[in-house]
Amino acid sequence: MFIATILAVAIILVLLGLLIQVLLKPLRELTATMDDIAEGEGI
Repeated sequence: MFIATILAVAIILVLLGLLIQVLLKPLRELTATMDDIAEGEGI
């Protein structure tokens, strides 16, 4: 039972990490685009 709990927590942490990466990707792209615009390069 104890090993199953540790395994479940590890799997949840990995899935949360992947989910956060997917959700933050558009924000990182927006930040890069805003940096380009601020430097005068545009899109």
